Amino acid sequence: MAEALLNRSKKLVAMNLHEVFLSLIMGLIIGVLTVTIMISFGSLIFSGQLSGYVNQGVGFALFGAVVFSSALALVSSFKGLVAVPQDTTVSVLAVMAVAVSGSVGSQDTAAITVVFLIVFTTLLTGAVLFLIGFFKMGNLIRFIPYPVIGGFLTGSGLLLVRGSVGVMTGVNFSLSQISVFWQTDIMGMWLPGVLFAFLILLLMRKYNNFFVLPAMLLGGVALFYLTAFLLRVPVSEIMEKGWLLGPFARGGFWNPIPYQQLSQMDWALIRGQMGNVIAVPVLSLISLLLNVSGIELATEQESDINHELRAVGLLNLVAGMGGSMSGYHALSLSVLGHKIGIKSRLIGVFTATTCVVTLFLGANIVSLFPKPVLGGLVMFLGLAFLVEWLFDARSKLPKADYFIVLLMLVVIGAFGFLPGVAVGLVVTIISFAVQYSRITVIKHCLSGAEYQSSVDRCLEEQFLLQEKGHQIQILKLQGYLFFGTADNLLHRIRELLSRRDPKVQYILLDFRQVTGIDSSAINSFQKARRLTEGQQVQFILTNVPVKVGEQLEKGGLSYRESSYFHIYADLDYAVEWCEEEILQAGATNYKEAKLSIQKKLLTVIQDQSIVSRLLTYLEKKELAENHQLITQGNPNREICFIDSGKVTAQLKLDNGRIIRLRTICAGVVGEVGTYLGIPASASIITEGPCRVYYISEASLREMEREDPQAAAAFHKFIAYILAERLICTNNSLRALI
Repeated sequence: MAEALLNRSKKLVAMNLHEVFLSLIMGLIIGVLTVTIMISFGSLIFSGQLSGYVNQGVGFALFGAVVFSSALALVSSFKGLVAVPQDTTVSVLAVMAVAVSGSVGSQDTAAITVVFLIVFTTLLTGAVLFLIGFFKMGNLIRFIPYPVIGGFLTGSGLLLVRGSVGVMTGVNFSLSQISVFWQTDIMGMWLPGVLFAFLILLLMRKYNNFFVLPAMLLGGVALFYLTAFLLRVPVSEIMEKGWLLGPFARGGFWNPIPYQQLSQMDWALIRGQMGNVIAVPVLSLISLLLNVSGIELATEQESDINHELRAVGLLNLVAGMGGSMSGYHALSLSVLGHKIGIKSRLIGVFTATTCVVTLFLGANIVSLFPKPVLGGLVMFLGLAFLVEWLFDARSKLPKADYFIVLLMLVVIGAFGFLPGVAVGLVVTIISFAVQYSRITVIKHCLSGAEYQSSVDRCLEEQFLLQEKGHQIQILKLQGYLFFGTADNLLHRIRELLSRRDPKVQYILLDFRQVTGIDSSAINSFQKARRLTEGQQVQFILTNVPVKVGEQLEKGGLSYRESSYFHIYADLDYAVEWCEEEILQAGATNYKEAKLSIQKKLLTVIQDQSIVSRLLTYLEKKELAENHQLITQGNPNREICFIDSGKVTAQLKLDNGRIIRLRTICAGVVGEVGTYLGIPASASIITEGPCRVYYISEASLREMEREDPQAAAAFHKFIAYILAERLICTNNSLRALI
């Protein structure tokens, strides 16, 4: 981190003067606001019986603001970042402080116990954030849905508007006492700030210039004191009526932690607060991730979230040793500079400088800042968030996402950030589940007539499979199967089973593109199996991933239990099995339905004399099982005709895996290598005893010289075979498009 700080410092020297000037103004303004917030934090924790220690509490908060703002301004991924102790942490610490002070008679013991709780929670938060960043778990932020971030920013805008009213009037805004704000004296305090905020908003939306906001702020302060001068109202009277931030306690706020008094702590009370102690790092992590995501969206800057977590974690360890509450990126303060186009690391440095001066010299200068100007600035930022997400985003977001933003705004306004974010996430998840369930998991629905196995069959078998192929229904699945999509799949299977003409006999589900399933999907598959088995329909699963197969097995889907349920490793083999079943049932004499090579030639050439002459050039071979007829990569100079039996064309990949390309029952192999004179692209292996006829390249050339008519008929026959294959391939492709 020391090296990063040095590099950042060198770059700061090269900045131009106008950026430094604007950064100074923004740093001082944000510094004033930060000092005010830190004073309120110290007062909130050290209140009641602990009010005598409020100066120490403010000093601890200011020390944290100095550490976070100065260091993170230089090492963060964001330019213009401001980081301070946060109200989420302070609210929990305030609860613990009340519990401790109410249980201990001695104020000194209660105070030192509260101080230790602050130190311990900050150190614990730092360790947790650093470890999460170190193990690179911060990328989980990328899973936060866009409308949830938008709702978070919108809720931030609402709370900033409400908080600005409190800054200007000194009265916390709530609907229960809204009538108070319409009293003449109170309305006179917030109305100028509201008008000032709207004026800034209008000018900033119309003029995109660096100097608009600084000029408005300086002009607002000048106008405030000019009005007071013309009305001859002294500063003391203005302060007495509550128009200024002061008065604050005189002198500095820095009081180091009295570590020598740690022995006075009440350890029993500390153990009793461990639930709240653990809540602090959890809330800090959630709020930090949301703030970082919100800053990214509002400033259009990318960040390294794990780097941010590590940096914030280390700085919490440093700040904790000085008594600070845990801190991290401040969303509203960081976005403020960006709103006027300043992306300078000096903003955080000047903010820290303001806090340092206040920490050691006191808040006398800060006390003279007009509340309407500061409150108007805070309200402007809140209004900017609201306008951006309630009006500008209305035409950009889908209706469902815009509804989530509105819902989160209402919940955050009524119950706070965490309930609002929780509701937004729940509604987003439900919306996603509903929308995703409308997307069918069935990528393709094919019949056996449209999609056939890679088995080359004789013409009669192809005609039969075309006629009976609708008995086979193939559903190619995709994506993740859960309760919504699985129910749609079950409904589709019911539709297929309700068909009467043609009657479905085989339902195949292909899992090749399925990423996973849940328990509800397994239940749907069990229902589908019972339905198919009840109607004596074969239910077949193919290409089932290993993990999915384990889930199905645990869910009770075992192929061993029924003759109507099967699991195949490959869709091609499953379709082949279905086709064989159809051929066995549909052919009068299946074995004799296959044409011999002579009849096949005669079917195409239709001239017995030419076929007879052509056969004289063919040689017959009887081959045993597993005979390698053609070897992948080797030269091939003969064309083989499969007369009986089966051969398989298989491809060996570089990793050693073997893939079946086609199975040929009655067809031709080796024609490509022979015609093109290239090495064999695949191996041809017999699946059992086979009888083949082959013609060598030399015999083919001889036939072309001696009997050109027979050679032409032969080439016609080869073209016919290739055309058949092309038609089958086109049919399959047409079905998939």
